[in-house]
Amino acid sequence: KAMDSWIGAHKSSLIRSWGPPNRYDSDGQGGEILIYEKQWKDGAVVHNLYFEDSYTSYKMFYVNKDGIIYYWKMGTR
Repeated sequence: KAMDSWIGAHKSSLIRSWGPPNRYDSDGQGGEILIYEKQWKDGAVVHNLYFEDSYTSYKMFYVNKDGIIYYWKMGTR
Protein backbone atom coordinates (compact mmCIF):
# COMPACT_ATOMS: atom_id res chain seq x y z
CA LYS A 1 0.00 0.00 0.00
CA ALA A 2 2.86 2.42 0.72
CA MET A 3 4.19 1.89 -2.81
CA ASP A 4 0.71 2.41 -4.27
CA SER A 5 0.59 5.85 -2.65
CA TRP A 6 3.21 7.05 -5.15
CA ILE A 7 0.99 6.36 -8.16
CA GLY A 8 -0.07 9.73 -9.60
CA ALA A 9 2.65 11.63 -7.73
CA HIS A 10 5.35 13.65 -9.49
CA LYS A 11 8.82 12.11 -9.56
CA SER A 12 10.23 15.20 -7.83
CA SER A 13 8.19 14.31 -4.72
CA LEU A 14 9.68 10.81 -4.71
CA ILE A 15 13.21 12.14 -5.11
CA ARG A 16 12.68 14.66 -2.31
CA SER A 17 11.46 11.85 -0.04
CA TRP A 18 13.80 8.99 -1.01
CA GLY A 19 16.78 10.86 -2.46
CA PRO A 20 18.13 10.35 -5.98
CA PRO A 21 17.74 6.88 -7.50
CA ASN A 22 20.77 4.65 -8.01
CA ARG A 23 20.11 4.70 -11.74
CA TYR A 24 17.63 5.56 -14.46
CA ASP A 25 16.39 3.63 -17.48
CA SER A 26 13.93 4.26 -20.29
CA ASP A 27 10.36 3.00 -20.01
CA GLY A 28 10.27 2.65 -23.81
CA GLN A 29 7.38 5.13 -24.08
CA GLY A 30 9.17 8.47 -23.74
CA GLY A 31 9.31 8.30 -19.95
CA GLU A 32 11.81 6.83 -17.55
CA ILE A 33 12.27 4.31 -14.77
CA LEU A 34 13.75 5.44 -11.47
CA ILE A 35 15.59 2.50 -9.93
CA TYR A 36 16.44 2.31 -6.24
CA GLU A 37 18.75 -0.56 -5.30
CA LYS A 38 19.96 -1.92 -1.98
CA GLN A 39 22.65 -4.57 -1.72
CA TRP A 40 23.40 -6.82 1.23
CA LYS A 41 25.18 -10.04 2.08
CA ASP A 42 23.99 -12.97 4.11
CA GLY A 43 26.21 -15.70 5.45
CA ALA A 44 26.05 -18.92 7.41
CA VAL A 45 28.40 -21.52 8.81
CA VAL A 46 27.58 -25.08 7.76
CA HIS A 47 29.82 -27.97 8.87
CA ASN A 48 32.58 -25.49 9.78
CA LEU A 49 32.47 -23.89 6.32
CA TYR A 50 31.35 -20.31 5.79
CA PHE A 51 28.98 -19.61 2.90
CA GLU A 52 28.01 -16.13 1.81
CA ASP A 53 25.46 -14.90 -0.71
CA SER A 54 24.94 -11.37 -1.92
CA TYR A 55 21.55 -9.99 -2.82
CA THR A 56 20.18 -6.88 -4.47
CA SER A 57 16.67 -5.65 -3.80
CA TYR A 58 15.21 -3.07 -6.11
CA LYS A 59 12.24 -0.75 -6.33
CA MET A 60 11.44 0.62 -9.76
CA PHE A 61 9.12 3.55 -10.39
CA TYR A 62 7.83 4.08 -13.93
CA VAL A 63 7.38 7.75 -14.80
CA ASN A 64 5.60 9.14 -17.86
CA LYS A 65 6.96 11.97 -20.01
CA ASP A 66 5.19 14.51 -17.75
CA GLY A 67 7.05 13.20 -14.68
CA ILE A 68 4.05 11.38 -13.16
CA ILE A 69 4.55 7.95 -11.60
CA TYR A 70 2.19 5.43 -13.23
CA TYR A 71 3.54 2.02 -12.13
CA TRP A 72 5.97 0.43 -9.69
CA LYS A 73 7.69 -2.90 -9.36
CA MET A 74 9.95 -4.43 -6.74
CA GLY A 75 11.95 -7.59 -6.31
CA THR A 76 15.18 -9.26 -5.29
CA ARG A 77 17.94 -10.84 -7.29
